Amino acid sequence: MKKILVVVVMALAAFVLAPVQMSAQEERPDSARGGDPRMQRMDPQQMLEQRVKQMTERYELSEEQQVKIKALFEEQQKQMQERRQGGPQGGQPGGERKEMTQEQRDSLQAAFKAEQEAFDASLQEILTEEQYAKYKEDQAKRGERRQGPGQGGPQGGGPGEGGPQGPAPTEE
Repeated sequence: MKKILVVVVMALAAFVLAPVQMSAQEERPDSARGGDPRMQRMDPQQMLEQRVKQMTERYELSEEQQVKIKALFEEQQKQMQERRQGGPQGGQPGGERKEMTQEQRDSLQAAFKAEQEAFDASLQEILTEEQYAKYKEDQAKRGERRQGPGQGGPQGGGPGEGGPQGPAPTEE
């Protein structure tokens, strides 16, 4: 009888204390969680600065290239914001998401691909041949890592095709 009473009391305590523990964890700032500082939430401007910094370090960009790349990233960021606010998947954060038709998905995918091609063309104009070749090589490696075993396939057009996320991390 005492064993059953102890088990019931412990279960009750667990149910009462679990929500308190969870809310305490949510209140701690990201840095207090001991996580990777790169994983902390950054505002769009900080993300932009970080991308320029990474590209500068990886591809040894000149000051002139840095200014042009930053402007390119800002334009890309602006396009992304506009896309988020409009279209079938846009709207307010936390709002109701509408289901897209296949035609809408195809149209969106074509728009993404066109934006990516325009971004790459602009980037190619800014970087030297050597820098751009290194960038494309990094993007290919990034795509391989994202595909992973058992993922991806013939559909294409996904994140594995590289993109303007900045340089792929290197293992040097």
